[in-house]
Amino acid sequence: MPEKKVKPVAKKPVVTKKPATKKPIVKKEPTIKSEPKKTRKPRLVDPSFADLIKKEADFEKAKKKAKIDLQKKYNQKLSETVDIAMKYKELFGETLDTSIKAKGKSSSTKKGTRKSGFTLDQVQTFIDQTSEGKPVKIPGKNAIGVKKIKEAYDKAKDKDAESVLELLK
Repeated sequence: MPEKKVKPVAKKPVVTKKPATKKPIVKKEPTIKSEPKKTRKPRLVDPSFADLIKKEADFEKAKKKAKIDLQKKYNQKLSETVDIAMKYKELFGETLDTSIKAKGKSSSTKKGTRKSGFTLDQVQTFIDQTSEGKPVKIPGKNAIGVKKIKEAYDKAKDKDAESVLELLK
């Protein structure tokens, strides 16, 4: 077998290559035409103190005017009821049992005393118990109330329940 000759391998010159510099790829974004941003205004504008005072004064005027109007309507209705009561008295010869109270406190509450809350049954119970000689106990009345009934009973000419009740009122 014939031997083969091995050829020497020629050395290639070492070439140092510069790394290829790639240009950066600039991605183009779609351009959107936008308007410049508007600055936001505050939602609530604080009123100045003078404006607040003015609004409050207007409110008070409206309130007074409404009160005066209601008072006029009330007085008109009150006078109408008086007229109706007078006509009723002329026609039937009787008075209507309507109690028209003036606006404000009644004379009994001004003095600090209250209307007597005695009933005919309570006075009759007092009379029955005193005539029997029992100790007086009236449902719904304390010792002060019983004392008032006793004083009225002593002052009454007729010793019946109706006359005592009239003195209590």
